[in-house]
Amino acid sequence: MSADRSLKTFKVINLLFWAIWVAIPFCIATSTDFWDKAIVFSGIESGCTEAATKELSDAGKTAAFLFFVFDTLVYLILFGLMHVMVRDCAKGRLFINRSISIMGYIAAVVFVWPFLTLITFNLTRYYLVTTGDLPIFKAEYQIDPIMVGAGLFFFVLRLVLQHALKMHEDAKLTV
Repeated sequence: MSADRSLKTFKVINLLFWAIWVAIPFCIATSTDFWDKAIVFSGIESGCTEAATKELSDAGKTAAFLFFVFDTLVYLILFGLMHVMVRDCAKGRLFINRSISIMGYIAAVVFVWPFLTLITFNLTRYYLVTTGDLPIFKAEYQIDPIMVGAGLFFFVLRLVLQHALKMHEDAKLTV
């Protein structure tokens, strides 16, 4: 693939990122997923009926919505980091050190996120017990192993790319 063609490809991908950024607020505003989270917290996981969401108090619905916002934040962060990398490539600026650094941020977010989600999920459930929306506190202990594995994958990939870059620089110095 020629340099001009790949530059055009990155420009198209950059435009697609901007189109998605414009669409995200509309998707979130019309999403009913936060009501599904409220149903999960209330223990009624079998269906998504309007009556199930009414079982939570206003404070409970607010807590469930805040959990939904916090849980969605990871995707916006990852999306933003990927957009920075694509935008650099679209402008013809391939900063290898910057890309490797961004890959490290992606690895950290993907690796840490399951633990933060588990903590916030349990805190939200505990809050729902204190508000009377849930009868008993039942802690969740399940971590998403795929996300943890993906975080480790990105971290190892970052280390491999750093090592390859160092080997390449050393080879240029010895030639």
